[in-house]
Amino acid sequence: MFKFIKAENEEFNITEEYVRNIENKLNIKFPKSLREFYIEHNGAEIKECKFLLHNMEFLVCSICNLKYGSLPVEKILEYDSKNEYIPNECYPIAEDDINIYYWNTKDDKVYYYMHDDIEHPIEICKSVKKFFEILNNCSEGTVEIKNSDENRPNPYASLTDNARIENKENINPEEVLKYKNKFIKFSILILLILIAICILLIKISDSLSLILACMLGIWAIIFGIIDIINRIKTKKALSKYDINEIKKELLGKNVKKLKGIEIYLTKNYIISNSKYLKITRYDEIDWIYLSKAGGTVSQQAIINTAYKYGGKPLVAYLKNGKFVNVALVKNTEHINVIFSEVNQKNKNALIGNSEENIKKYFNINKKYNNKLNLDKIIAYSIIILIIIALIYNLFN
Repeated sequence: MFKFIKAENEEFNITEEYVRNIENKLNIKFPKSLREFYIEHNGAEIKECKFLLHNMEFLVCSICNLKYGSLPVEKILEYDSKNEYIPNECYPIAEDDINIYYWNTKDDKVYYYMHDDIEHPIEICKSVKKFFEILNNCSEGTVEIKNSDENRPNPYASLTDNARIENKENINPEEVLKYKNKFIKFSILILLILIAICILLIKISDSLSLILACMLGIWAIIFGIIDIINRIKTKKALSKYDINEIKKELLGKNVKKLKGIEIYLTKNYIISNSKYLKITRYDEIDWIYLSKAGGTVSQQAIINTAYKYGGKPLVAYLKNGKFVNVALVKNTEHINVIFSEVNQKNKNALIGNSEENIKKYFNINKKYNNKLNLDKIIAYSIIILIIIALIYNLFN
């Protein structure tokens, strides 16, 4: 029944009695398919399942297990009880790497909750049984599904129209292509004001004010260096392409600006101006995906917090083998529009960080991997030679 299972995990086996106790505790009755999965396959590793709904790509990496593991159902429910946006009737059944699929125990439907936009869950299907059928169907490859309610409006249908700027006078190409990292500039200004205050207070408290002034001065220098680096990167981006062509495209009727962020989608380019100017041609992209937080749980929490306020990096491997940050996006709608645009303009581009795309890219681009390995060998060789030369000079 569960074709999507990749490997069993006997260490995570649970009894039928434990399942009943959970049902009694939560005052719910598990659907037959979910109950069967828990009793026979709790903690099983599943195949990566990917499906398309309303032109949006969804990924399922694991089924939430009971009792065992670092984040079992019981712990997720404990966290959710403190979250006002997750209704009490929502029960976690599956995850991608970051977000969770919930079974709503009242209407029986399955919803997808994005951690950065939990106020707007997306309906996936009408039941847990249907959800498992979707996983069975897509366990061998990506499939496109239709919501059983054919009259339900596509939540992304009007997104492209809303993102489109109909009045081209709203865009000033000179402003779009100008370096304008307001956060860095504002931070440096505040630091300089604080340093000035510390200097004025030195007579009252010599040591403390001097220490504070030095610390703030170091931060001001760091921000200043970042500002210089960002300006250099902006100039580099401008020198790489035909700026007159880009300006014409920015004034074109079909240009799109994503709401709330400095990202413009023109005929041939993705233009982002968050920290510094980034310009990427659609036809340069071999593989584009959303970067996810890695490392320990605490490191992931810190990175995800930074993503929440600064935006998540959309990254790409280009045809020349280079790895670049394309833009910082705020929510799934932004990602969906960019992915859709890349897919239209470059049919050969791999989209999304799936296991299938990882294999495809690194199989197709072995020559780039070999080149990168050769570059590393050369770099390490130079470092070793420098160290040997320094040691030789020290002892002679």
